[in-house]
Amino acid sequence: MVHNLQIYQPPTVPTPYCSLQYLAHFTKKNRNFQLFVEKGYNHSRSLFTERAISMTQNLAIGFTEGLPITAPNSLQQFTLPMPQPQSGEVIVAVAGVSVNPVDTKRRQVAGKHQTPQIQGYDAVGTITQIGANVTGFKPGDRVIYAGTTHRPGSNQQYQ
Repeated sequence: MVHNLQIYQPPTVPTPYCSLQYLAHFTKKNRNFQLFVEKGYNHSRSLFTERAISMTQNLAIGFTEGLPITAPNSLQQFTLPMPQPQSGEVIVAVAGVSVNPVDTKRRQVAGKHQTPQIQGYDAVGTITQIGANVTGFKPGDRVIYAGTTHRPGSNQQYQ
């Protein structure tokens, strides 16, 4: 359910960032959404590591009300239905996300919602499924992409 896909090609010359994967994680101290670098980080506490990815559940981080980031329930963990690819779509196992200015702007003006609002519009991951009429991509391709505001964002295990 992702648009604007590109095959991810790591740089041929190593840079300080090409081998680092950013992970989303709730800190136990203040429950703020933060980004951690994989190198030296305890993977068992992260929501978005390869070890945590499971085809039976789709964990996500989101909100139901636009609260201040310091509020205890400003960001919460949700279990979403597993996405199914439609025609022309792929499903990606999300490996890393970034915080886009769109994320912060949309969250600042958010009211109360009955369903979880999942932010995240920039991600990298591996294609797990393809829908009908998909050409140029196959399961196992590593992709980098920008999502859309019309669907749940990339702060989930599968998108």
